[in-house]
Amino acid sequence: MIGFIEESRLANKREYSGIFRAQLSNPELALLFYNGASPWGKKFKPLAEKYALFEHLELSQLVRAEEDVKFYDRKAFGDNDMQTFAGYG
Repeated sequence: MIGFIEESRLANKREYSGIFRAQLSNPELALLFYNGASPWGKKFKPLAEKYALFEHLELSQLVRAEEDVKFYDRKAFGDNDMQTFAGYG
């Protein structure tokens, strides 16, 4: 879906990516997180970062949050309070 939004001619892609993100549960976000961090997610990862797909991901959903958040650029987590990342590198 994020790929579709990216390739579309929509003027407000961020708004649509936010609507998509809002439909995802924390376990679904965690699954997408690890998919993007894998070799199979090399096309997905830049889109997750561009559209801040993990902005509402609860870091407790990650297996090793302190290490795993390093798989992505900070912008993948959007406006998440920086204190959320204290201790997560």
